[in-house]
Amino acid sequence: MGLQLAAIAKRFTLMAQQAAKKAKSAEGTVQVGMNFEKMMENMKFAAAENAAVFGTPQPQIFVSSRTPEGDELVFHAHQAAKEAIKALYPNIKVGITLSMHDCQALPGGESFADAAWDEEFRHYLPYIEGDDFLGVQNYTRTQYGPEGQLPAPEGAELTQMDYELYPEALEHVIRRVHEDFHGDLIVTENGVAVSDDSRRVEFIGRALKGVENCLADGIPVKGYMYWSLMDNFEWQKGFSMTFGLIAVDRNTMERHPKPSLAFLGSHR
Repeated sequence: MGLQLAAIAKRFTLMAQQAAKKAKSAEGTVQVGMNFEKMMENMKFAAAENAAVFGTPQPQIFVSSRTPEGDELVFHAHQAAKEAIKALYPNIKVGITLSMHDCQALPGGESFADAAWDEEFRHYLPYIEGDDFLGVQNYTRTQYGPEGQLPAPEGAELTQMDYELYPEALEHVIRRVHEDFHGDLIVTENGVAVSDDSRRVEFIGRALKGVENCLADGIPVKGYMYWSLMDNFEWQKGFSMTFGLIAVDRNTMERHPKPSLAFLGSHR
């Protein structure tokens, strides 16, 4: 995820640099009082506060962009942690979880799709060799054409997160991961943010069918965890994204099970 965020941040930085050149003239084009100079000033204050509190103007957190060097450092730490855990408790199962898209190439997009899969999965293989399991996180697919990543296909059903509702992606990712990683697999995240719970039921049914197909072919999928049990606080999007099998009244904190909860619970 750190590398995915870095790629997104790079695109936004380029956009911000272009916008900064036009910021003053742009202020008069928005029908609300925006002070871009003040916004930039506040960013400087935030950097100074971070430096005072954390010792750095840009503290690295879970959703920070990650450099290739930082990415490698994380996985050296994983290897060292695995060695220490196994030395003390050899029977404990050790592994990691990765966030992966179903990277699909349209004609001319093969090199882009291959590079994306290498970044999301393949380059980690030397560091996870010998792990007991791999956690698979997947929500959708990403398609690539001759110019790179493509938007969702025209007419595709989109989720509240603005990506394509495409539960078949999970089976595709499980099968592709199994080609190179031969330990146990656990689906650690798979779900959909929609307001219409019947679409969640549809998503779960199709996703689980894909898991069942993998099991029938002998792929060692040891578990499936839907994201999430309850409607959650989804980072900067707050409570607006409803992934949950259970709704939550944020005023009373009362829980309201959705039909999708019983649907998932009925699968064995």
